[in-house]
Amino acid sequence: MGPLIDDQPMFLDRPQQTSIARWAVKTAMVMDSITIDPGRPLFFTDAERQLMRDSQTLPVRTLVWLGRYLRIGLTVASGMCYYAPPGGARYPAFLATFVLGSLAIQILTFRAPADYRDRTISLTPAKGAWNELLCTIWPSPMRLYWPPILAFDDKMIPIRSLHARWELGTERKIWQ
Repeated sequence: MGPLIDDQPMFLDRPQQTSIARWAVKTAMVMDSITIDPGRPLFFTDAERQLMRDSQTLPVRTLVWLGRYLRIGLTVASGMCYYAPPGGARYPAFLATFVLGSLAIQILTFRAPADYRDRTISLTPAKGAWNELLCTIWPSPMRLYWPPILAFDDKMIPIRSLHARWELGTERKIWQ
């Protein structure tokens, strides 16, 4: 992650992407466990944390993206958000966003209802140029070139919009 933090262009192969994704999810799990609200249950299950520790297996329905920040930052944000399919039920997700130097990392892990366990679910973030701002590294699609086409700059595209893209704490539809 060093070259990315230092804003150096490079190719990332699948093993590198997987390594960064594992670090990000492990860190999100730690953030989940040190919540300041003792009344909130942990999002990640004991089984998910044990699988991460024992075999570095990421939880099902986890997505990880990388973005570029044109300034130097050090910040962390995390929390729960909810998605509502037609019918009124709510399903939880955990969102974590990290900014380390010029590197922004975001993870989203969500729960699906039992009847959608083996089906594709479409996530819809807030409007934005996310495909040009972010590179998906988990699930790892292929070798990719860093940095993405666009970058967060705090003028035209503020870095705080990255965490807000999932409208933390609000309900959004995850499938039509």
